Amino acid sequence: MASLTVGSTYSNYTDFNNAVTAFENENFVQFYRRDARTIEKVKRLNPRHHYNPELKYVNIHLTCIHGGRNFLSHSKGVRPKTSTCRVGCPALIKVKTTEDGERLVVKEMVKIHNHEVSEAAFKHYPKRRQLCPAERAKCSELLTKYDGNKRLVIEELTKVTGKVILPKDIHNIAATMNCPPKCERKKQEKKQKVTKGIRMVMDTDTKLREQARKRRPGSAFKDPRRSEKKLVLDVDTGVDDAQAIMMALAAPNVEVLGITCVSGNTSLENSCRNTLRVLNVCQRLEIPVFGGAAEPLMGHPLSAGSFHGQDGLGDAPDPDAPGLELLQTEGAVEAIIRLVNENPGEVCLVAMAPLTNLALAVKIDPTLPQKLKGLFIMGGNTDSRGNTTVCAEFNFAADPEAAYIVLNRFFCPTYIATWEFCCENKLPWSFCANWLAQDTDKARFMKSIFKHTMDTVATCARYQREMTAGPGFVSCNSYAMAAAIDDGFVWVSEPVAVTVELQGTYTRGMMVLDKLGVLEKEHQVVIMRTVDLESFKGMLMDSLK
Repeated sequence: MASLTVGSTYSNYTDFNNAVTAFENENFVQFYRRDARTIEKVKRLNPRHHYNPELKYVNIHLTCIHGGRNFLSHSKGVRPKTSTCRVGCPALIKVKTTEDGERLVVKEMVKIHNHEVSEAAFKHYPKRRQLCPAERAKCSELLTKYDGNKRLVIEELTKVTGKVILPKDIHNIAATMNCPPKCERKKQEKKQKVTKGIRMVMDTDTKLREQARKRRPGSAFKDPRRSEKKLVLDVDTGVDDAQAIMMALAAPNVEVLGITCVSGNTSLENSCRNTLRVLNVCQRLEIPVFGGAAEPLMGHPLSAGSFHGQDGLGDAPDPDAPGLELLQTEGAVEAIIRLVNENPGEVCLVAMAPLTNLALAVKIDPTLPQKLKGLFIMGGNTDSRGNTTVCAEFNFAADPEAAYIVLNRFFCPTYIATWEFCCENKLPWSFCANWLAQDTDKARFMKSIFKHTMDTVATCARYQREMTAGPGFVSCNSYAMAAAIDDGFVWVSEPVAVTVELQGTYTRGMMVLDKLGVLEKEHQVVIMRTVDLESFKGMLMDSLK
């Protein structure tokens, strides 16, 4: 076999490959095929040219494994400890066919290396460490013999093969031969324990669900493995407030500390009465209800018209409605301050009405916001699209000064479900039909109070124009409530500084998003954009069960 030098020729590819292997073994170096053109590919482009088929290639470019092509890194820096053997070594071998296409000839060789060249380093190359099938079978035997002890396997296998064996080589062989070493068996045992634990949890879930079926109707079932959420609800109870309240009462592990009322959808008296009606149908009259502000901080009350009916709950008759004597003597503003101070850092305030009660509370106790766990608001708008005035959503338009105070004084985590967001995340009316078709007292109650609003939606041209994303079932307040109940409900959100316009003739009450940083406000609210609608459907369905 001819030695590998410039001008050496070979009658077939096998002879050339053997010469390269011999050269590598003699000089303790290793090459790889960086580039090559096969005879088959060239013949497709130039079928008339003759080539000896045993040559396989028209030209071959071999490069030292420490050199070769420099590739542009696309690394993001997340694996800083990764390394490479590439050091820009110039050693190479270039081969091409003779003009008659009968032989391969070495055209160029560079034997200079810029890295350590030694027998010890050579033996550590992956190609040198590679085991033949018989040696791999022997490795499998030793793994079984030594119970997966890699050190003992390496010692004996090195004596048998004379090759350098690394722990990762044993690991790879064990994985391919389905003979896990000791560490792998430990992982499998750990996985089995985790699986067993999951089964135990599933069994516990089954028992908990069984307990839930046996509980008295209307009582909230609390999972002892989860932390309980404490909520204070601020409402002007119309139909969508009723839907949100019922969602909170049906949610596991949610404790409603109290419900404060304000005028808005309807008068303060109706708001209090309606809240008690909802608690009554849910058999939760033990939850305290507090009466609050009967009018906005400035100006005249803004009427919601008859959208929710004159009484706020669709004017549906209710002979079993509880009286206002169940109302707490303590005022709503005082109750908010007391409940938050009694549970510092634990209470989430869900505001689904004009923000008058909250504004008065922070005026009396400026430290109130820092004691809240979070504030969830249904109100405001993001695209200057009003549903009451030209540019304002109802809850903010009903008391712009209160909204301004709240957005500029409450520096706790604040989440806002705006009007446009609610429209864009609407549900189909077919879902609403199935929701109301449940055979429960709650569903029958909701169907009776919701009928007036559904008829208004179907026939009112003004309401159709107010909807920003086409027709559908929109339970505005329930979105804010769902976000307070479920930490994973909001999928996409936008943090931004906001305020409220107070002076504009057409824009008074409009929420302003400061995306340019002109206001230089440090506190940003979270504007909800996209939510888990399947989870939302589930919470709504549960609310009427």
